[in-house]
Amino acid sequence: MSHDIFISHSSEDNTVASDVCVELEDRGLEVWIAPRDITGGENWGQAIYNGIRNAEAVLLLMSERANQSKETKREIKLADDYEVPIIPVVIEDAEVPGE
Repeated sequence: MSHDIFISHSSEDNTVASDVCVELEDRGLEVWIAPRDITGGENWGQAIYNGIRNAEAVLLLMSERANQSKETKREIKLADDYEVPIIPVVIEDAEVPGE
């Protein structure tokens, strides 16, 4: 199932991510966000992979917690590998991570 936006965020930023999701959906966009869109019994990694591969763009919620999250880094790498556009949204002052 394709969708407009995959929201990549640290689980510690879940409240902000949920608010952004609601705002985007109120504007008519189809949004994929974990854990909401992972069904019971579904493999978490495969669900994330499918969510990114079927997105028109990945919205990265940038925070210090996202910078430190291995999962967020994997999501952005996967989006880059499959040439899914990445839209960074800074939700707090944070250093842009280096290589």
